[in-house]
Amino acid sequence: MKIELTKQQMREQWMARRYGEPCRLASGTVIREHQADVEALAEREMRNWYLELLDTAEARFLCPEEVGNKVMVNDMGDDTVEIVLPVGVRRVIAVRMEGWKREATMVEADSVAARRLLNPFSRATNRSPVAVVTPTGRLRVTAVDGSTTVGSLLVVVDHGEERYVMDDSALGLI
Repeated sequence: MKIELTKQQMREQWMARRYGEPCRLASGTVIREHQADVEALAEREMRNWYLELLDTAEARFLCPEEVGNKVMVNDMGDDTVEIVLPVGVRRVIAVRMEGWKREATMVEADSVAARRLLNPFSRATNRSPVAVVTPTGRLRVTAVDGSTTVGSLLVVVDHGEERYVMDDSALGLI
């Protein structure tokens, strides 16, 4: 189930799951001098963990967002379309242009599969589409049959340090 936590709520989850805090064995007051800022350390750990989750976790732990109708599409003129991803997108889960028979295989810009697309005999088709993820945060796809309309685009988005959006099962990974 999708959950959305504030930074404070996420910190509470992090402290409870990672450090066993708050631990109230007895009531009383303890004053520590020269203590390390455990909460600041926990927030850095928590943020790094969350970004790693967004970048590498299975899609079932995430809450991908459909942004197909929110993107700008540039026709590159060589049967290639470039899709400009919204700000905050960490990863593309799936893309499908109108007219395609299935979702594209995602490849990195420096891969053999991406270089194969330059050859007219090994270019992507509507039955075997390929999307190239560029280092500039854009997607390049072959405009099969001239289609430049995005049918579906599922992405993982980082909403900033104040919002943590994920499936509740991801908390078990802490």
